[in-house]
Amino acid sequence: MTGGAAMSRLAWRTILTCTIAAGAGCSNATGPVNARHPAGVVVGTPLVASRPFAVAISVGGVAYVGRQDIPFLQATTLPGTAFGDSVRVGADPTDIAFNQAGTTAYVTNQFSGNLGIVSVAAGNSIDSVAVPGAPFRVLAAPNTGQVFVSSNNDSVYAIGLSSKTVVRRWGFSTPVNGMALTSDGGVLYVSSIGGELYRLNVNGSGSVDSTLVGGKPQDVALAPDGHELYLANETGSLEIRNPTSLARIDTVTGAAGAFGLKPTPDGAQLYATYPGLGLIRIIEVGSRTLGPTVVVGGVPRRVAFDRTGGTALIPNEAGFVTVIR
Repeated sequence: MTGGAAMSRLAWRTILTCTIAAGAGCSNATGPVNARHPAGVVVGTPLVASRPFAVAISVGGVAYVGRQDIPFLQATTLPGTAFGDSVRVGADPTDIAFNQAGTTAYVTNQFSGNLGIVSVAAGNSIDSVAVPGAPFRVLAAPNTGQVFVSSNNDSVYAIGLSSKTVVRRWGFSTPVNGMALTSDGGVLYVSSIGGELYRLNVNGSGSVDSTLVGGKPQDVALAPDGHELYLANETGSLEIRNPTSLARIDTVTGAAGAFGLKPTPDGAQLYATYPGLGLIRIIEVGSRTLGPTVVVGGVPRRVAFDRTGGTALIPNEAGFVTVIR
């Protein structure tokens, strides 16, 4: 381990010495102002039919959950979790991303072959952009006017929002299932199910760095302070990597086989989902150890946190959303 990595781990341990009160999270100066993490308690399992899979929460607390079998998102505004409102989108809404202001949502309508654009205030779809193949993952870049979309044709596309067209394409040997973006929108990390991890410079030369990690990588996530990169692998270890060199720093014992992966806004924990086991594992970043394991049953998929980190939402294909606070 490098000296910088050792210092990072020491800093995380210092952060984790705060006391967690019942129902409250722990503050961390490296994350957003007032950021924390949930106490790890399941407080509700609201029903959402038709195999809920994708989830996103806006800066204003609007939460959307994608339903695979019908062309709808279910919506609620936190702290409410009733998911009573619906937004009609395209076929099989597989991933969701809000813009930085929380006014617009972007949805990969996988079987419609497009990126849907949703007005949050109006609660309906207002436009779409054709995407080659079957679009799967989506990320909205902050303040750059671009949205990044992966597709099953082994590609990632940059969509220009002003022109509503594809402005750049990156090709890979196998489909991409994980994407993460730096806070300035300049570097995009992608993982392919063929066992590779890529670092893309989305500006300037558009150069690509890559490394072979093996297995079947799924979600990739960047620490809130940008100092570490986390990689879930359905047939391998959960890894911590250097965001610049992509070199492996560490692995988390007992966390192999993860699908969904998301760091809490304070950076102190990772939430990992295990669809085949019906589990959510909470990982302590500082010690690289497993914390609580939450048995939810069914098929848990993606993870989203509200801005402060007090609430986590995890859609489950068995027909509900797990709410953790």
